[in-house]
Amino acid sequence: MTAMTGGTTRIHIHEGLPSPDEISRLAEPGGNECVSIFARPKRAGRGVELHKNKLDFREAVSTADALLKKRGHDESSAREITERARSLLEEEAFWLRPPQGYCLFASSDRADVYRLPAPPAAVVEVAGRCHIKPLLPLHDDRGAYHLLALQRERVRLFRADRWSIEEVALEGVPASMQEALGFDRPAQEHQFHTGTAAGGAAPGGGGRRPAVHHGQGGGKDDRHAELLRFYQVFDRALRAILGDGGIPLVVAGSERAVPVYREACSRRDLLAGEVLVNPEDLAPEDLRDRAWEAVRGWMHRERLQARKDYARMTGTGTTSDDVLEVVRAARTGRVRSVLVSLEDTVRGRCDGDGPEDCALEQNGGGEDLLNLVAAETLAHGGDAHAVPHAELPGRTAVAAVLRW
Repeated sequence: MTAMTGGTTRIHIHEGLPSPDEISRLAEPGGNECVSIFARPKRAGRGVELHKNKLDFREAVSTADALLKKRGHDESSAREITERARSLLEEEAFWLRPPQGYCLFASSDRADVYRLPAPPAAVVEVAGRCHIKPLLPLHDDRGAYHLLALQRERVRLFRADRWSIEEVALEGVPASMQEALGFDRPAQEHQFHTGTAAGGAAPGGGGRRPAVHHGQGGGKDDRHAELLRFYQVFDRALRAILGDGGIPLVVAGSERAVPVYREACSRRDLLAGEVLVNPEDLAPEDLRDRAWEAVRGWMHRERLQARKDYARMTGTGTTSDDVLEVVRAARTGRVRSVLVSLEDTVRGRCDGDGPEDCALEQNGGGEDLLNLVAAETLAHGGDAHAVPHAELPGRTAVAAVLRW
């Protein structure tokens, strides 16, 4: 949404993460300084929390004001930027319903606030471009997936991401054995024994996996066959809703039901990870949180590939963990993929357009060069990810794979 505040001051309030295009716009260097504030407000909803959240924001703006003056702004030019930021204080609806986290980007001609779905680390930065580094891990987590809950009486389908989940109506899809086969099975229909649920198929590899049966007589085999037929009918009908591919599918159910579904399923987007639980015992939000472990590898596949590429190409002359070398490479479009430390800050300045015009700042001034590397890499069509320092494959706060 967009809100108007105090006179001619405009502040734009957005719900959710900035889109990739918005991040690219924010990361562009401009003629104006950009104040970037990331915060995680308290959300108890009491008046004391509202007051504390506003107080914390005022302190963050005061810190930005001091940084602007340290970078050479006089009182008037600094106030021109910080007053745009302070206009958020007048947005009572924002403070009465605080988000999990928020980021604010303010310059002399514009201010944007994004209500984030997850709390970021508290950061205040001032530079010639907006500080996008804390947004990158949130973008790595934002992908959507489908979650299929194999309950005893019926099957339910959800669309979810890291922070939200909603049920998808199965119109025209037989979601129970009664609808699919014309009869019900008693509660023990899911109680036969099968092989373990380890393994499975990744997207592109198919979803079939044979079940293992135990015991003598036809009763359990009959129940297995009926459940298998149900899942086969369901799987065929599900294509009318999901098609044959797209966002990944995660299955949740008992360790007896999940292997049978895998045996029936021919979908290429079925993930190897699964949630071994009775879905009837969990709220949708709990299912979503349990499913995250199954989908995280898929969501982070580009980040993981960047680490593999760095390890594979180390020693070939096309990798670097030297911060200034990576800065110069990023500014000239030579970085194919880069991992930067989310926790660390490396201060420096780039005072010209040439690759040699960058230097570290020994006194702690300047901008965060890790943010600059990420921004320039994205601007030149590369991949940039901000990760915990422990996940970096190199010796420093950056690890880049170079195009040449």
